[in-house]
Amino acid sequence: MQRVSRSRAAPRRTIDAPGLVRGAALLLAIAVLCSFARAADGRESAALLQEIVRAMEATQARAAAVELRWRETDQFNPGGAISPEHAREMEMEGPATKDGIPAKLTQFESPGQLLLKNDWMRFSTKIPAVVREVCVEPETAVSAYDGVESRFLTVTANGKKQASIRRQPENPDARAVRIYPLLLFLRPFGPPFNRIRKERLRLLDGVRMINGRKCLLVDDGEKRLWLDPDRGYVAVAAESYRPDGKTTFRAEMEYVRHPQLSWVPTSFQVDVFDLSKQEPLRINLSHRASHVQIDVGPRLQQRDFTLAFDAGTEVFDERDRTHYKVEPGGGKGASKPY
Repeated sequence: MQRVSRSRAAPRRTIDAPGLVRGAALLLAIAVLCSFARAADGRESAALLQEIVRAMEATQARAAAVELRWRETDQFNPGGAISPEHAREMEMEGPATKDGIPAKLTQFESPGQLLLKNDWMRFSTKIPAVVREVCVEPETAVSAYDGVESRFLTVTANGKKQASIRRQPENPDARAVRIYPLLLFLRPFGPPFNRIRKERLRLLDGVRMINGRKCLLVDDGEKRLWLDPDRGYVAVAAESYRPDGKTTFRAEMEYVRHPQLSWVPTSFQVDVFDLSKQEPLRINLSHRASHVQIDVGPRLQQRDFTLAFDAGTEVFDERDRTHYKVEPGGGKGASKPY
């Protein structure tokens, strides 16, 4: 008789239902705690952002009327004003297509002055002018907005004066990179300056060390600011970047104590980068300012922001696209379209 072998039955597995319930409850508790922690972190970040915004707004309110003076130095690297590639695109000829403009390191110094009263602004400086498609020379530049007209004037080294009257009801230098640190400090929010977009500001995690200072990092999608919480959240560094991530400029600022504004910039540097060569970053222009002096609350009148054009000045009026020369006595010469 043949035996039939029987396989041994596998032991039954029992489910520890109470254990599963306890494990699920533990996981749920952890998830809830994490959610609460994230919410708490979010509330803390929002509260800190509000504190930062209030500090910046307070400075802007106290500095409703200010006058600033400083010494500035502009340094152009070779090709910093016009690169060789750009010169060829512009169909220039000669050395510019090989070396760019300027062909060698160029530096010049000048005084700077800024008047502000709410959204009125007058700015005096020297800007680079390309001369004979070879070099860069400084020429005097003044921009002004007095609540009525926006005007801009340049005066070359040989005394030639050219001016424009702009359409926009704001100073044409309200968003100038060379004075970004000053306007970030004095006019961070609101038109026409909008140095940082308050509605998009977010606080990034962690603390960063900048020039020996522990800083918070905030970002609005176009600018990054490194803020010093020990000095009322003043920005010790700032960067601007494009949607593709390329850095357009970087600024660093130094501060001193001030009786009315707590801390004020005493010097700053702005480096403007060559966007065609980001690895490594190549500086086209370095703008340095020192000995910044700030007078808070001067009695500024509208006439302090009005820019008059002298006789002989060539004027381009963007409002009706006409061109004329100022006559002796201040009258307009014959207007021509341009």
